[in-house]
Amino acid sequence: MHIDDRRRSDGRRDDRAGPAADEGAAGAAAWDAFEERLAAVLERMAVDSHLVLSTRDAQDGTYRVRFAQGGRPGFRAQAVSNRSLPPPRALSPAQEERLGALGWQWPSDHCGDHRDFSRQWPMPAPFPEVARLAVVTLREVYGVERPTDLAYARFDEAGRTFLEPALGIEARSGSWAAQGHGAGTARDDVEVAERLDEALGEYLRTDQLVRDDDGDVRIRSGSAVVFVRLLPGPPPVVRVFSPILRGVAPSPELLSAVNEVNASVVYVRALCAADGVFLAMEIPAQAVDAERVGHACAEVGNLADVLDGELRERFGGKTAFEDTPRLLN
Repeated sequence: MHIDDRRRSDGRRDDRAGPAADEGAAGAAAWDAFEERLAAVLERMAVDSHLVLSTRDAQDGTYRVRFAQGGRPGFRAQAVSNRSLPPPRALSPAQEERLGALGWQWPSDHCGDHRDFSRQWPMPAPFPEVARLAVVTLREVYGVERPTDLAYARFDEAGRTFLEPALGIEARSGSWAAQGHGAGTARDDVEVAERLDEALGEYLRTDQLVRDDDGDVRIRSGSAVVFVRLLPGPPPVVRVFSPILRGVAPSPELLSAVNEVNASVVYVRALCAADGVFLAMEIPAQAVDAERVGHACAEVGNLADVLDGELRERFGGKTAFEDTPRLLN
């Protein structure tokens, strides 16, 4: 049967089916084409440049996705959260959960001034994947019907705006940077990233830092593993963390054990997540040096190497490695 040759319950032809199907197909094609254009634009973004895609309404209540090319610290994207939206435009719990399910990191008071959902990729970033995430977020979470319902702002660290006609959507008038939506500290983050690498190299006595797929520096500590991550600001923060137990669901008993850890240690905090237990510690990135980052790695690594085996014996799950304790110093 032809797609347009559809019948209603009374046997008559339903002429509405074809146009509706055509409209849906056209809408999907428009988004597919926009996604390709967006990926190409993101790939050629210069270091210290920014791009904001937003709905074409009042600027203080727009749904938006923002991109920042930080160069060495990585490529960053942010999706607006309720911390940045006025109450009438607030996201529902279901919308927030969908953002988390898509892979966005939830806003956290422990990650510098992160008011919005965020993702970061080491360079070279998978730009088609980034564009796909943005499009799905705009359509499924923020309810944008067509790419032409969007506007863009393109600017650099100094707040200078640029046209990006390849996107095929309207440019937003005015300077987002001047209104607090722009810039940030991409150049500062590059300098901090270089200083962090130098500090880690001095502490570990190597010029070949080992990184994982997320760009985090990876350090083994006995049966545990420690990761070092730069969280761009403002202000930038260095997070040192260790997933000490995986494959264990939260329970009252596990939460009680985590609370006992937090009551008995300083500097480091224990966290019970959906898939296990983590240790974490943050230090100001602007003051990072070999002594400070070394102290943080030792605090987290040594505690992780002791606790992972103890918690595994009590609650099951998996540690990063099967090994005898070995202290970081």
